[in-house]
Amino acid sequence: MPAEDTGQSRLLQLGYLQQLPRVLSWQQNAAICISLVSATTGISGLFGIGLAYGGPGSLVWGWLLVSVFTFFTALSMSEICSSLPTAGGIYYWSYMLSGRHGPFAGWFTAHINFVGQVAFVASNEYLCIQLFTTWISLAHLGAETALEHTSVSDTTQSATQQSGGMMPMQTQTAGTAYQGKCTLAWIAIMIIVTPHKQPVQVILTTFQDYESVFYPGNETGGQLPAAQVMWDAFKIRFGSGAGSLLVLAIPVGTSFLSGLFSVTSAARTLYGAARDGSIAVLQPYAAVSSYAKAPVTSVCLVSALAFVPAFSILASPYIFLAVTSIATIGLAFSYAAAIFCRIALARSHFQPGRFNLKRWSYPCGVIAVGWSIFMCIIFSLPPVYPVTMVSFNFSPMALLLVSIWVGATWLCWARFWYKGPAPHICNSDVVKVKPHAWT
Repeated sequence: MPAEDTGQSRLLQLGYLQQLPRVLSWQQNAAICISLVSATTGISGLFGIGLAYGGPGSLVWGWLLVSVFTFFTALSMSEICSSLPTAGGIYYWSYMLSGRHGPFAGWFTAHINFVGQVAFVASNEYLCIQLFTTWISLAHLGAETALEHTSVSDTTQSATQQSGGMMPMQTQTAGTAYQGKCTLAWIAIMIIVTPHKQPVQVILTTFQDYESVFYPGNETGGQLPAAQVMWDAFKIRFGSGAGSLLVLAIPVGTSFLSGLFSVTSAARTLYGAARDGSIAVLQPYAAVSSYAKAPVTSVCLVSALAFVPAFSILASPYIFLAVTSIATIGLAFSYAAAIFCRIALARSHFQPGRFNLKRWSYPCGVIAVGWSIFMCIIFSLPPVYPVTMVSFNFSPMALLLVSIWVGATWLCWARFWYKGPAPHICNSDVVKVKPHAWT
């Protein structure tokens, strides 16, 4: 007798039919997350930013520090997800955990989270084309524009999502193997080709004149910080940096896969919110294609919306920082909202799922909320001083405008009709979880 699908049973209890195919194992789900986060892409694509604004120390300790605090956020969200496993679940969690304020919490969280998701897709698109154009520049293969690369990358990822429900799943299986094995190979190659290795004490504690390379930055053309370390290592070892092209191809591939799965994630977020009417005027995008077994219309809209900020990044590198900030703040704020509702408004009435932190739930939640607020503050600051119109961080202003728009639509329109997620099932054979039953 097959084992009961507890996830699908829980969806029925919540009043939802299983419309998207449940074909992922927990290993495949974790694989998508690994490919989506893609540390290889982040380290490579953001190498120049970290070196310019934080120095070499930030390239090492920054990742470790962020990983520790992000782990608490992951634990807290996993506990909520175990109890409420719905597509685009952030807004649904806020609704179910906020008592009588649930409709507004769900409405506000859905919009902020979706803005963050779209900005995240745009950031991934830009990182992908940045690494790809760097590879082309080193290989002297041509002078294609970044706009063309953006268009090709965005269209390819969108088409892959629409080519069939199993295509992204098949891609993630190969992508995870590529991500893991090639990353280890990348590390091994860099160790092997480096002729002279410094001791750990020198690497992590001795920094001298690393900022001097930025002083003549406005006089330097064709700078490629993402590839500089690899190129120098191969050039010192073999007399030519051409071998670094093979190594640089690794983050190019992982960045494309990261962008692919970021579209998957954002499309599911839009699908879930549109299905329940939690994002204004986007209900038509809740349809699931009978052929692809995926929300194709949501994929198309996410890809189109992400192209706009990705294209604007080409005008100034500071816009990339702003788009990255919008993604980080939008996602972090929505995470903090859901976790805060869990530990503050539903602390004594929360019904945990199979994953339960028990007595560690509250301290993990407090740390997660505090860390998310800290990130929102940090990513709202200007990247450089003095602040000019060129270097100004527009992310706080952009999110403020979104917040004003969301609040205005709620006060003038949505509060009269939006009462929260709308379950599909209304028959007596299903024991549904009533809204606000926990609070």
